[in-house]
Amino acid sequence: MSSISFYEKSAWGTLLALSVLGAFYFRAVYGLWEADALVAPAVTGLAIGFTIVQVIVLVVFHTLIAIIDRPGDEDERDRLIAWRAGSLSGLILGLGVFSVIFMMLAGAWLNRPVLLSPMVVVNLLLAALLLAELVDLAARIVFYRRGV
Repeated sequence: MSSISFYEKSAWGTLLALSVLGAFYFRAVYGLWEADALVAPAVTGLAIGFTIVQVIVLVVFHTLIAIIDRPGDEDERDRLIAWRAGSLSGLILGLGVFSVIFMMLAGAWLNRPVLLSPMVVVNLLLAALLLAELVDLAARIVFYRRGV
C-alpha cells in the first residue's frame, strides 16, 4: 500500500467511513419516518451521535495513515485532482438542492404535507450533501488511479 499517496489513502478511508456511517444514519432516519417519529429531538440526537462517531473514526484513521505514511506537501497534481473532484461534487450538490426545492413545490401543488415536513427536507438536504461528498471522494480516487 506504500505506492498509494497519503491523500489517496485519506480519500479511500473517508469514502468507506462516510458510506458506512451514512447508510446507518439514513437507515435509522427511515426507521423513524416509518414509525411516524421523525421529529426534531430524535433527528438531532441521531445527527449529533453520527457526527461524533464520524469524527472519532476519521481522526483515528487519519492518525494511523499519518504515522504509516507522513503526508507530503500538496503538489499541483493534488490541487488539480481536488479542483476536478470538487467541480463534480458541486454539480451533484446543486442538483440535490434543486431537487429538494422542486419536491417542496410539488408537495405544495399536490397538497402533500409530508413533502413539506421540515425533518424530511433537512434529511433530504443532508442526503444531497452526503452524496456530493461521496462523489467528490470517489472522483479523487479515480483521478489518482488514472494518474491525472
